[in-house]
Amino acid sequence: MEKYSRPYFRHFVIELNCPFEQANSLTWIKNRLGLFIEKLDIHELKNIHHMFKPQGISLVYIISSSHLAVHTWPENNYIHIELLTCSKSQKLEKFEESIKEVFPNAQYKIFELKY
Repeated sequence: MEKYSRPYFRHFVIELNCPFEQANSLTWIKNRLGLFIEKLDIHELKNIHHMFKPQGISLVYIISSSHLAVHTWPENNYIHIELLTCSKSQKLEKFEESIKEVFPNAQYKIFELKY
């Protein structure tokens, strides 16, 4: 088996508790994520979304350093955000601060996956 060298990346998961109306609003979610992307100095290349019936949203951003994915379960007041980035930006050290600013009234948990 050939050896390989794992590239540098950081993998974050954020669990948010938000009211049904927010978790089911594409406009609200895109607005909040736009601020989040700006605070972390992430360069968005493209995004795509799907709205489920009767509720729920999946939204994926292709970013210059990998991806940001969001899935909502409004019936559970739950939003799941995943950020995978190969950026070494110092702004990532303010990750939790950015979550608090962008989602000020939400209860949240942040996980950084280590490989």
